[in-house]
Amino acid sequence: MGNNDEAINDYTRTINIDPTIGIAHQNRGLIYFDQGRYDDAIADYNVVIKIDPNYAFAYNNRGVAHSKN
Repeated sequence: MGNNDEAINDYTRTINIDPTIGIAHQNRGLIYFDQGRYDDAIADYNVVIKIDPNYAFAYNNRGVAHSKN
């Protein structure tokens, strides 16, 4: 709802509890992307791909983030 810093903190806490929750990395990556933090977004998308190599959305988002970098 517009509070990206709080959302990033929540996703980071979730990741710290269980780093295998790919959707937390994916969603945090989306916020980083929206903030123009493309390297951080790419890092999160890389983790998602490592967790689930079949998650096509992460490949797409990573590619778009690379194109912005």
